[in-house]
Amino acid sequence: MHFGLRGCKEHRDMCWGDVKLKETVDGEEFLEFNERQTKTRTGSDCRDVRKMAPKMFATDGSERDPVVVYKLYVQKRPQKMKEDDSPFYLAVNNNLKAESLQTKEWFKAGPVGINKLNSLMKSMAQKAGINNRLRNHSGRKTMIQTLSENDIPPTHIAKCLGTRI
Repeated sequence: MHFGLRGCKEHRDMCWGDVKLKETVDGEEFLEFNERQTKTRTGSDCRDVRKMAPKMFATDGSERDPVVVYKLYVQKRPQKMKEDDSPFYLAVNNNLKAESLQTKEWFKAGPVGINKLNSLMKSMAQKAGINNRLRNHSGRKTMIQTLSENDIPPTHIAKCLGTRI
């Protein structure tokens, strides 16, 4: 939802190098998303790029903080899957024993299956007890609604989405 991606295909096409951990001049950590070609940005028009890269800032340092989660994901990925062109979403290593969760990699050296990725948003919404109609494509819509409800000007929202004004 934070980066406003559309559906399963854009998630499936994400690579490890598309999200980078960065810091502001004040030392505040954030994740920056640099997207590749999408449905509306095919690369045929060099002017067809986002004016600004979407960012997700650290929040409170809790287990739900996006920067904390990202750092844990870095630790639990296989080393060879940390190349920029590696898939972002990896298959879970279901063969782990409970006692090795602290020391071992949690993921396999391969992408998560498309069916699993496609059902992920629905599954997360159900487990969190929120909108049962939330699906992968809903992330973009939810981002727009949330920004709008928080009085973010439409021109700023358009910049975040990379749409022309």
